[in-house]
Amino acid sequence: RLVTAKNHRFGTVQDIPVAILRSARINIGQIIARARFLKRASNLARAFGKGGQMRRLLFGCARQSKRTGTGNRCRQERGLHAVAPDLYGRDQHINRAARQAAAEDALKYIFENKVREGSKAQAAIVVMSADGAVRGMVGGRDTKVTGAFNRATQARRQTGSAFKPFVYAAALDLGGRYDDIVQDTPLTIDVPGSGPWTPRNYTNRFSGAVTMTQALAQSLNIPAVRVSEQVGRENVRTVASGFGLDRDLALGPALALGASEATLLEMTSAYAGILNGGSSVTPYGMTELRLQGDAAPLMDQSGGIGERVISREAAQQLTYMMHQVVEGGTGQRAKLPNHQVAGKTGTTQAARDAWFIG
Repeated sequence: RLVTAKNHRFGTVQDIPVAILRSARINIGQIIARARFLKRASNLARAFGKGGQMRRLLFGCARQSKRTGTGNRCRQERGLHAVAPDLYGRDQHINRAARQAAAEDALKYIFENKVREGSKAQAAIVVMSADGAVRGMVGGRDTKVTGAFNRATQARRQTGSAFKPFVYAAALDLGGRYDDIVQDTPLTIDVPGSGPWTPRNYTNRFSGAVTMTQALAQSLNIPAVRVSEQVGRENVRTVASGFGLDRDLALGPALALGASEATLLEMTSAYAGILNGGSSVTPYGMTELRLQGDAAPLMDQSGGIGERVISREAAQQLTYMMHQVVEGGTGQRAKLPNHQVAGKTGTTQAARDAWFIG
């Protein structure tokens, strides 16, 4: 895996959530193979390879953690120190563990109380700060299996209406306003090579003249397509790509309706760029990995805030628009007492995939 990592480019950190501090649940080979930042591959190969010092230390502590729950103390005694990002920039292991546990407990509660028995449905959670720091991650219903398929980082799903904020982001960045009027009326577009294409709203109704805020709040399809066609699909693709959604973006007008696919980690980091004022982010799950007593870390932070994608004013207007999604639109079930929430729902055909990001 280390050889593969040296010969392939990994665009984002995928398998390094806060759970790196809970090594009983993580395959260390996967952590290293998925890391983008590998300046010291030969040293890491010796340390983490079969029989390597750090591999023996980590998995010894993993076994101890399973038996007695004292894995953190074991790692400290053996000289291994992994620092994951903290909400306030401090090394507070309790806060990180609490956030991860809360995410796991929330998913468990949903499947025990809200999903019918025998259902094969799956879900995933990513908790991320505005700079790309992954605070918690749950990759599926079963959190106790080492090497299980991680739906947060590996499953590419159709984005659906969760993609619409990037359509409006392009319009706002080009000088549009949250209260600009767009028509929700019948629309047919002649697609070269495919013929006429007529988008429809979920309700099969038309609302007439609506503001962009109302169109996003009610997740209206036709206004989103109109805005995309007016500002230009290439501009929409440029904004989406700038925020990290750059894999196989649709070329036709269905681009505006989320016809492309992305992972939950990619979508969450794209939304983090809206929250931070319009700059791209690269997700990261730790700030450094080193042996206690060593000055030089084996691995450093490889993510964070990148280049500006849209203006701060455009990001602020878009945040307000997504706030209205939760206040009176399709995301009302995401309201939290005493907290302001901004986000966007997304569903694909027959609710095969369902998103909320905010």
